[in-house]
Amino acid sequence: MMPSRALRSALTAPAARTAARVATIACLCILIVLSLAPAGVMVRTPAPKVFEHFLAYAGTGAFMVFGFAQAGRQIIQATAALVAFAGLLEYAQRFSPGRESGWDTFFASGIGAIIGAAIVAFACRRLARP
Repeated sequence: MMPSRALRSALTAPAARTAARVATIACLCILIVLSLAPAGVMVRTPAPKVFEHFLAYAGTGAFMVFGFAQAGRQIIQATAALVAFAGLLEYAQRFSPGRESGWDTFFASGIGAIIGAAIVAFACRRLARP
């Protein structure tokens, strides 16, 4: 089923891209704060830690691709930058009191970023079709 013209025009409007850019910056700031906060002030959900990481980075990747990346190469670069950002934050957790970093959460973050970016890239490509 093809998307309606109203949906296509709403999602391709400059305001939608601007909103996605603002959301990306907000997500990145929130990820920094939550990643580097001491363990004593962290509030966890009942979900597994890797699932939290996956969702956080999938959402950020989706906003990032929608707001900033238009072509294939830009999508790959933006996604790679987000995965590198996840690795940097995971490493920086070693210096936060009571926190520890792990490969499992890094992989969950990276896979989330890739999947979120891929879903939005596919959807945008589908919307671009006449």
